[in-house]
Amino acid sequence: MVSVLRPIARVPESRLAELLFQAPSVLAEGLTREVAEQADRLLRDAGLETRAVGPDGTIEPGDDRHEIALVVREVSRMPELLAEVVNLLGVDPDRARAILTSSPTVLVGRVSAHTVETCRERFAKLGAEIDVMNVADAVFDVFLGRCSPAERARVRSTLSELGIELPEGEDDVLVAMGLTKEQAERIWERFARTRLPLRLISRDFERFDVTLDSAPDTPAMLEYLVSTTGMPESLAPQVVRETPIVLHEGVGFDRMTECIQAVNECGGKATGHLLAFQTFSLRVTRLGDRERSARVLGVLTDEDEGGALRALEDGTIPGPLTHLQARWLQWELEQAGTETERILR
Repeated sequence: MVSVLRPIARVPESRLAELLFQAPSVLAEGLTREVAEQADRLLRDAGLETRAVGPDGTIEPGDDRHEIALVVREVSRMPELLAEVVNLLGVDPDRARAILTSSPTVLVGRVSAHTVETCRERFAKLGAEIDVMNVADAVFDVFLGRCSPAERARVRSTLSELGIELPEGEDDVLVAMGLTKEQAERIWERFARTRLPLRLISRDFERFDVTLDSAPDTPAMLEYLVSTTGMPESLAPQVVRETPIVLHEGVGFDRMTECIQAVNECGGKATGHLLAFQTFSLRVTRLGDRERSARVLGVLTDEDEGGALRALEDGTIPGPLTHLQARWLQWELEQAGTETERILR
């Protein structure tokens, strides 16, 4: 599309990309009717939706206030999703793979509402959803991972200076909620160059696994499990005896808090685990096609051939792997006959 637009719009390539992602966009002005209609036909033949607008016509330009993250449900579609990201962003496959396996999987920012809906349709065909952040009214949360008491105190002191007080907590916890874009930017300025395990994430992009930590064997609890997970009624009593167990995977912030509250009201306990903080290793339980498995491991982790073979033979793929990267690698290894278990690091 950029190559088609270049002779018509006559602006730098970076600006052409903006025109595409922020559509509707004015590509060229002051053209004669003949030239405008010729350009319109050319662009339509190339796959763009365009129209020539006369001097009395109007156009509502697109905005640049949205950011898009991808939510992958079916890892079997990852090769197709990889190709789609290459086409959408104009990046090479290695860069597309890095984007796909990041957590959260942020695809592109500064796009228009029209581009959001176009992307939603494109990725829905591949079994994926998109999360959307509107920068103007975005809400941010700060998460602090496991760190030393001294590091935690440092974070607490710095955020206090910025007017943000933190609750007490340990390990992987939510440390500040409901921050504005301006507050988030001030925090980022202070911590961007540190090695502290601090994550600043738009609430629109947060995804959680909800774990049932404990639950009573009561009618209310069993009814909740059956109605919200679709499990058979006969299985629910076994689930409450075998906690902890993951009830819901990859749900948004609002859904996560609803689940925890509902479990609490039934007399149980549940927790939400932020996927962006989780990293995994894989334990090999059955080695299938050795050479094919090593090629898969090399492609998806950038491991060299010797290192990939050693990891498979040792029975451990150490990572760290993101949640989606681990799931994708497991699926690809299964196609080579290699079975693995996902281990939370």
